[in-house]
Amino acid sequence: MEIFLAREGGGHEGEQTVHNTAGPEMNDIRISAEEGYTLLDALLEAGVALPHECGGNCACTTCRVHVEVGMELLSPMEEAERDRLILENVYQPCVRLACQALLRRPNGNLPSHLCIRLPSPTD
Repeated sequence: MEIFLAREGGGHEGEQTVHNTAGPEMNDIRISAEEGYTLLDALLEAGVALPHECGGNCACTTCRVHVEVGMELLSPMEEAERDRLILENVYQPCVRLACQALLRRPNGNLPSHLCIRLPSPTD
């Protein structure tokens, strides 16, 4: 699947927003990622820096992202991921660990784009 990412300031103080919708006001990044890859792998392969202290093993929450649009394009949250987010007191329905969120193919009339917010490097 092709994903268009663009970095812009915005959202909450100290956070960056990444959109996969191309726009003239953003610096567009186009990556190819196959269904079944994790969001973390797709971002890292595209050169998007995202902390992942545990190496993508669901043992920390440093790769957490806020999904604003397109949750349907990610695999459902499993119990281990939910438990880790609760343990770290960062659980919200829109928060995912990029190492655990698998990319899925757009289906029918569902949104075909993914918008996420990355925490600031100091979070």
